[in-house]
Amino acid sequence: KVKGPLPPPQEPPGDAFDIRTVDQFDPGRSLSFARELFATFELSYADTSLLTGYVGRDIVQLGHYYAMTRFGCALDCNDPHFNGVDGILGLGLPDAALASIPTPLLFAISNDRGGLEGANYINERPLHQRKFAFLSTAFSGELQLGGYD
Repeated sequence: KVKGPLPPPQEPPGDAFDIRTVDQFDPGRSLSFARELFATFELSYADTSLLTGYVGRDIVQLGHYYAMTRFGCALDCNDPHFNGVDGILGLGLPDAALASIPTPLLFAISNDRGGLEGANYINERPLHQRKFAFLSTAFSGELQLGGYD
């Protein structure tokens, strides 16, 4: 049995994740990005944090899966844990989302029509199973698409 408080987690050897060193999404550098007029969102979480932003659309790629889809571009949050975060991508069920929130990315990349209704291209490599696993620690994270290991 452990007596007393647990020691703080130790950072693994190697480079730790630092939000300041990653390439963030820049809508101005994308040839296919479009902001959806009058489409904004406001999300409140159980910890009282509030995230606001607007809805955009672009081709989103995760590994070799991609789709033209809508996603949230974050503008403001009252929680410092969101500092440096530039957007959100949903992985939940569409029926559970608010009407102002775009269809979750998991559903867009598993659609052989490429995501958005009426898209004029066919997704050549759709995700065949709408399953995912997400693991996160204080120092790293992993997203597995199409199943879990």
